[in-house]
Amino acid sequence: MKSSLLALALFAAVGITAQASTESTTASQYKLPAEITMPGGEVYKHPVVVNVKPDGVTIMHDNGAAFWPYSQLPESIRKKLNYNPTKSVEYYDKMVLRQKHLLALREENKIKNQKKQMYLDIEEERNHVHALEVKIDKIKNQINWDKTKIGTAQDNTVKDQKNIDELKGSITRGITSGFFWTQTNQNNAQKIRKIGDFKTDLEKNIDDYNSWRFSEKGSHDNLAGLEKELALSKKALKYMELHWNQLKKTDTPDFEKKLNKEIYAEVNKRVDADMKKIAKLNEMRDKKQISSDEYIKRKAAILKTIQ
Repeated sequence: MKSSLLALALFAAVGITAQASTESTTASQYKLPAEITMPGGEVYKHPVVVNVKPDGVTIMHDNGAAFWPYSQLPESIRKKLNYNPTKSVEYYDKMVLRQKHLLALREENKIKNQKKQMYLDIEEERNHVHALEVKIDKIKNQINWDKTKIGTAQDNTVKDQKNIDELKGSITRGITSGFFWTQTNQNNAQKIRKIGDFKTDLEKNIDDYNSWRFSEKGSHDNLAGLEKELALSKKALKYMELHWNQLKKTDTPDFEKKLNKEIYAEVNKRVDADMKKIAKLNEMRDKKQISSDEYIKRKAAILKTIQ
């Protein structure tokens, strides 16, 4: 729950900046069921939508708050929220591009003024924190999903083995001739075929189990690294904001608002230019002018951030 509350606070904080203000939707229009069970097994009682964005929704529920990425929502809930996969992809692309161009502005040293440079550093760090929170939320949901799949594979493995044992025990032996011999042979052949089917299914469930266990381990490993990175990033951001709050006292009250507008005028101009390139790539892919592999390669080059 602590992570969900952090996510809620983060989305509220990010929402005040110029780049995010136009990408949320009025939440009051959405009515959800009194209880929702997610694909990973989590149950949310009396959920209320408080913020809707192209990549997911923030909700309040009986036990606190949570952010739901659309990728983890049941199809019925996606429809209630008017989920648009195209807008979701565009939102993520813009988030990556903003971070890319904030970094680019800093690296180019276009902003010479000390206050402007410091504010640019803070905005880049805020974007980094936001991106990490989104990744962590998705991985935690993936872990819950993996656990559900692991449990299902385990249950299916036990059922298959039980069916195999029961069929093996029911095969009739000792009859060597006559009508009952023919009937028994037919029944036994049928049972042997079923045993073969259950063995095939058993092998598949064992493979599924191993696969989901591997996925869960990988997710846990990724989660540990990202949470450590997030803690360090938040610590750095806190220090930067304390220093910034002292520095901005020496300027006019609307200084920060003007600075935000100035920086994002340039950033959003660059983002829009890159989004047009991506739209052109989408068109070329849809018209079969480039392959899917080429599309992925070119788009990755556009989204690539400065290291």
